[in-house]
Amino acid sequence: MIKKILSFGAIEGLARGANWLLLIVLAMILPASEYGVLALILAIEGTLIPFLLLGQDRSVLRFYHDSSFESSDVLTKITKIFFIFSIIISFMLFVFLYMSNSETLYGLTVFPYGYIFVVSLVFLSFIKLYLSVVRVEAVVVTYAYVRIGNQVIKACALIVIMMMFKEVDYYPVVSLIVVLVIALPIIRGYVGRCGRVVNNKNDNKRLILFGAPLIFHVLSGSILSYIDRFFIDYYMDEASVGVYTLAYMLGSSITLIFGLTAIYFEPYVYKKHQEEVGAMEYSLNLYSRVLFVIVSVVGLVLLVFSYEFLQDVFGEDYALASGVVPIVLMSHIIHIIYLQANYRLTALEKTGTIAMGTVTAAVINSLANVVLIPKMGLLGAAYATFISYFFLAFFMFVISYYRAGDRLSLLKSALMHSSVLMLVLMSIIMNTMLTYYSVLVVISIAFVFYVFKYDYLRIRKILAQ
Repeated sequence: MIKKILSFGAIEGLARGANWLLLIVLAMILPASEYGVLALILAIEGTLIPFLLLGQDRSVLRFYHDSSFESSDVLTKITKIFFIFSIIISFMLFVFLYMSNSETLYGLTVFPYGYIFVVSLVFLSFIKLYLSVVRVEAVVVTYAYVRIGNQVIKACALIVIMMMFKEVDYYPVVSLIVVLVIALPIIRGYVGRCGRVVNNKNDNKRLILFGAPLIFHVLSGSILSYIDRFFIDYYMDEASVGVYTLAYMLGSSITLIFGLTAIYFEPYVYKKHQEEVGAMEYSLNLYSRVLFVIVSVVGLVLLVFSYEFLQDVFGEDYALASGVVPIVLMSHIIHIIYLQANYRLTALEKTGTIAMGTVTAAVINSLANVVLIPKMGLLGAAYATFISYFFLAFFMFVISYYRAGDRLSLLKSALMHSSVLMLVLMSIIMNTMLTYYSVLVVISIAFVFYVFKYDYLRIRKILAQ
């Protein structure tokens, strides 16, 4: 198992690292106002792709090894659902662009670039669906080709284009060309994985009912990540969007670690659930404890260097971003609690509960942005993020164990998770760098002690696999 985690983790790390580096370089190349426009376009991209997928990328992870489906059969059904729904949503987006009667939308020229943008979203969604299949099959080489190839080629092309023209309108063009280069060679192999279309209303209903609630879950997650940009654009200006986006990217960069491990770990957990619930629960708890150790140490290093980094590299225009970074960082550290609950509920097919939690958090985030941004500016947006993430972590932690009917595990984990929540909340209230440093040190030491005292033998067994 550990070899697969490291292989997929390294690939995902390179891909996300390329994207992270791209955004850093573009912040240096583009004026803050143009960088803000790019941030809004990326926010729209991240919000619309879940609609096109209808949660079927997660259906692949959950049902590909399910004994009630034949693998090729379930993939055929999922692909059919995806293409029908993506065509419907794309048509609705074209109609929206045509009826808008506007030359630009959030800084992007509607014709032809807005229409090109919609087409690129369909292919990006297909790539994401294909990557779910490769993750389940654990085909490392193919995953590397698609994931790294798309991100690295896109990054290099965008940097060159933006250096030459400094026009964000070219982003959809570059994105579409690159995704076509990657997608066209793999379509034949994907079709070969699909079996004969077998119409089964119960199977189709099961897949749609599983995936549809995840639209609201992923959409709400996108709102949690991106809606603050739109409020900042409304209450302030596009340059402020650029400053905040850079700060948010630095503070949330610890999510790279989540991605590195989740790429292989998520389908592994669902497979464990098919074998034995107890094995899944232990894996989830061990996963969260190890993540707390790694993330708190990385977060500590990030905070030490972030202020100087922002000042020296990007200048005074980005000075306000330094206060945003620690708040965003602490918000994403407690996100580990949410991730654990998310995997548990997905394994139990309780996706409606996930959607309910994330939708509520998204509403809280939006309301907090409306109240706080006019009064506090960029810091208000950061505090809105923390408030919604704190609610989401607490809600999902409690409800996931309730749905699982596992009261004993709830009692065992309650002290650990509530302690983390309270420590992080204290650091946010005090809002001093010394407090942030102290809390991260305490979390890292506490979990290192726990892992080596209680999980050492289990970790050795996993490493030996």
